[in-house]
Amino acid sequence: MERRALGESAVGWQRHTLERMLGSDRALGDRILRSELTTVLRSPLREMSDSRRRLRELIDRIRPGYVDRWARLAAEEDPPGPERLARAVAAHLLDRGYSPFYLRNWLRDHPSASAAELTEAAATLAAAPKREFEVVVPVLRVPHMDQLQGRIHWLTAAAVAEWFSRHAIDSPLPAEVVGAFRYRILAYDAEAAAEISALLLERLTARVSFAPANDALRLLGSAFVAAYGKASSFSGGRQPAVIPSLVAEEQLHVVGVGRVDPETAQSERLDDALELAGAINGRAVAPAITGGWAGLESLLTEPADSDDHGEGRVLAAARAADLIACSWPRAEMTALAHQVRDDRHDDLSQRIASCSTNVARARLVADRIGSGGNLLLPPGWRHGSDLAAVARMRVVINNPAQAILDARLPIEVTMRRLYRCRNIIVHGGRAGGVLNAATLRVAAPLVGAALDRLAHAHLTTQTPSLVLAARAAVALQLAGSELGAQPTDLLL
Repeated sequence: MERRALGESAVGWQRHTLERMLGSDRALGDRILRSELTTVLRSPLREMSDSRRRLRELIDRIRPGYVDRWARLAAEEDPPGPERLARAVAAHLLDRGYSPFYLRNWLRDHPSASAAELTEAAATLAAAPKREFEVVVPVLRVPHMDQLQGRIHWLTAAAVAEWFSRHAIDSPLPAEVVGAFRYRILAYDAEAAAEISALLLERLTARVSFAPANDALRLLGSAFVAAYGKASSFSGGRQPAVIPSLVAEEQLHVVGVGRVDPETAQSERLDDALELAGAINGRAVAPAITGGWAGLESLLTEPADSDDHGEGRVLAAARAADLIACSWPRAEMTALAHQVRDDRHDDLSQRIASCSTNVARARLVADRIGSGGNLLLPPGWRHGSDLAAVARMRVVINNPAQAILDARLPIEVTMRRLYRCRNIIVHGGRAGGVLNAATLRVAAPLVGAALDRLAHAHLTTQTPSLVLAARAAVALQLAGSELGAQPTDLLL
């Protein structure tokens, strides 16, 4: 706000929405603390203000013991809903700095723990201090390598080989390696340390690109952490943005077909958007945020938005949230349809197999769930997730208006946060903002989901993006009404 990268109304929207979302957080504290938190969130949060200083004090009081309070709630006779508990605890651990890879493996180490036991173990993680990790990133080519000799953060090729041997790294060291950068990083787990090293390397790569020789820095592509013994990816467990429709409609490679004359070639809006949004699957966080938002904005805004609504480009966030929320029930029920087991006492799997479209498959699943029937789901690692999906869809079918709007709110919050982070990067010049990595972690797959629906509509029916967005907005308003569509058909 001080740099004019954000307006006070933008921060105000976040404040008011946060106040609403915190209402279901039973582990925040007692009534007195909640009252103080509400008072602060209803005040402007300028950089130099008493309300911001008070908010900082409240956060410092809420954070210690936050997961412990959820553990006590989980042990009560009337515990919180499992998904509400899971979201709160997982989000807290991720925002503390644990990597998704580490938390996934940690969960698999507790296969039979109850919710209360699992939350107690999570509280131990939340209270644990950071550790120091030594991370080595091998290099295949580096400009002006002579300037690195003797630097504490540089290992020669021979030193890298000795380091691999000393730490029993299970990956062979390629002969092309000319050295490695070495970092000492404070983190909660090895994968998180590798991800932090990736952020450092992105900044280094940008700096090296300006060298007069312009000889690009080439990395091996993996980081190695002492006492970890194996390669770590640079992704940090971040889910990519994916657009399955490009594959399903056999349009993945349909670019530049036929004779191409760049002077007369017409620009396809979808391809423009995909080119812009392609950066969201790259390693660099700031370009991923700006490119991901640019792709959405190019399809989901028009010049009249500022005049008609007074909100301008941020309307793309609301429209993307409408599209994602409307596509969510069918996506869930389609995934369940592909999991239904064949059973001689139940012909549902045969009926699903005879369907030619995912819409038809999802409708069969919706009919079964809506009638109170059960789905025969296979045992295995995703069985619990499938049961949770059935429970979610039962709520959607019984009360579509409320359930879908409840799901939509955090999606819009995420999309607006993506836009605000983009503005801080572009207009405030802050590429290393504290929110960027967390925003991208949540936003990237949602950007993919929105672009997938837009691409599908364009490729199958030539439906313009803003027409589909308007259809989604109307479908949300009419959900559950006499003229409203079924949850599987909200975008049809």
